[in-house]
Amino acid sequence: MNKIVVVDDKTKDIKLSDNIEFHIETYDTLFSITNVGIEVKNDESLFLFISSNDKKYRVNIDIAKDTHANLYIFEKVIDSKVQYSFTLGENANVLIKHFNKNSLSKQMIEANLIGTDCCFNYEIRKICNNKDTIDFYIHHCGEGSISKLGGAIISLANSAINAQLSTFVEEECNNANSFQQLNLLKMGGAKTEIKPNLYIDNNTATINHNNNISVIDDFIESDFMINDIYDKNLKEEIIIFLDRIGGLENE
Repeated sequence: MNKIVVVDDKTKDIKLSDNIEFHIETYDTLFSITNVGIEVKNDESLFLFISSNDKKYRVNIDIAKDTHANLYIFEKVIDSKVQYSFTLGENANVLIKHFNKNSLSKQMIEANLIGTDCCFNYEIRKICNNKDTIDFYIHHCGEGSISKLGGAIISLANSAINAQLSTFVEEECNNANSFQQLNLLKMGGAKTEIKPNLYIDNNTATINHNNNISVIDDFIESDFMINDIYDKNLKEEIIIFLDRIGGLENE
């Protein structure tokens, strides 16, 4: 299993095949930014774990031409800023599952679809228990490029989440396809906001967005009393969500 574990600005554990290149370095400037670089050069799956307190990260992930990759990101940071930048080459295809349990964090997810016929498929599962912001920027530059952005964010009582989703399609980017479907599950007293932005400069693009906010107030959210949820589908979704996010606690 390809695995990278980053704790603060150090690598705790790393196991990689020859198809993946990795480096990490911290610039001891005024802002002390930790740069993480990952290049996937052939079909692979990769597990990336990040855990930190009061840090700043810039994570650059390149998916090479004709490469199909699966990325699983487990993130638990406090009072930190994390910026992900994905770049896809021609006919590259990446599936990203991002499990996130942060507090007082700021995140930016940027995807640069440079190659023709490339596909960026991103899904987030996030628990917000304080004040978090997350910005998505999807840039379509290659013809026939596809982006799919989805997932769910649970906002606990008295927390606040601000999510901004921006999609850009360049004039020369013919036959691009972009889909947004982000669901926010809002509990009592939580403040949630989604801002979808579309910047389309091409008449051949197909764009869809179906983002929504749902209110959950039929159970005690502080300790996740699952038995008090009467909607069977919702109960199953949250149980699966909590099981997946639980992997963070073991790192």
